[in-house]
Amino acid sequence: MHTNPRWKQLLEIFHGAARKAALGASLSVALGAVASAQTVGSGVLPGGQPATSPTAYEYFSPQATGASPVSYQLAGPEQAGQQVQGPAGSCDLDCDDLCDDCIGNWWDNTAIFLAGDGWKGFGEIPAGGYGNNFGIRSGVNTGFALGNSRLRGQLGGSVGFYDLRGRSIGDGDNEELEAQLFFTGGVYKRSDIECGEAWSYGIVWDVMDDNNYGVGGDELTLSQIRAQLGYAINECNEIGVWTALRATDDEWDVVPGATVDVRPVNQLNFFWHHNWEFGADTTAYVGVADGLSDATFGLIGNAPLSERVALFGGFNYYIPSAGPGPGGATEEFWNVSFGIAFYPGAKAASPTVSGHRGLPLLDVANNGTFQVTP
Repeated sequence: MHTNPRWKQLLEIFHGAARKAALGASLSVALGAVASAQTVGSGVLPGGQPATSPTAYEYFSPQATGASPVSYQLAGPEQAGQQVQGPAGSCDLDCDDLCDDCIGNWWDNTAIFLAGDGWKGFGEIPAGGYGNNFGIRSGVNTGFALGNSRLRGQLGGSVGFYDLRGRSIGDGDNEELEAQLFFTGGVYKRSDIECGEAWSYGIVWDVMDDNNYGVGGDELTLSQIRAQLGYAINECNEIGVWTALRATDDEWDVVPGATVDVRPVNQLNFFWHHNWEFGADTTAYVGVADGLSDATFGLIGNAPLSERVALFGGFNYYIPSAGPGPGGATEEFWNVSFGIAFYPGAKAASPTVSGHRGLPLLDVANNGTFQVTP
């Protein structure tokens, strides 16, 4: 088949024009994107904040960062690290802003956790200190606004089941597992080191309700006051103190007909909190305690797996007042916990040592921060 030379010439002209049109369209889109970026970076940002130069702000899309609403990161030397919300947001978050839409509601500031726990306490002493407890603990902890104040409220609780196959000794029902509830509620204020607020503090009321506690298999209800004060040295390091003080006592049936008054351990600890580059946090502490313990030390940590999921773990150890040997081994108290946490508000990673403003400051009490002594 032969092609008419005139039709061949027309086809070549058409193909050439199509290629030029496609190239022109691509160039127009690229130039439009550059012009849009320059418009965002100069003049006034959404919310009325002026830009310092045509390149002072860099645009990040939700698709690239996973963030919503769109955010702008300041790149100028005087505002490095500060963020404001873009056109998809409802507020421009700065150092003086208390915008609830930026911090989120209680659900955005909630952590739901599941952990494996092992611990030993005063309940094992009648067995010569050889007993211990292992089980599963699950709970929730949330922070919420108190009006327009920087002071916020927190509320949380957990339920744990231990001795899942019963106990080998004791005067209670050895086939029943131990069920333990913790409740923690109070107020707190986080630091904001990027805005020059270095101090954080919080105070909570902890309640422990234990069914089938220790070798006696008795019911036990105790409470304590726990408080924390911290000072952020920089974006990565914080130092401070935390304390726990007895609030209410109870009687524990060691054996039928023999009871002993028990209470929470009073303790005072000094801590160092470090925030790592990838958003993880670790806290090490050492302190003093009363009752059957002379001192305490421990380490806890949180490492994000994604924006909503993190691994956490830690241990707490109470150095007994008795010396090495049978007496010291009997009075040895400890707690080891490891688990996973889900953050519905995508706050698993901490940007600085201050953490996210809306999240609770103090964890729900456990057998590491709440121990029992006569």
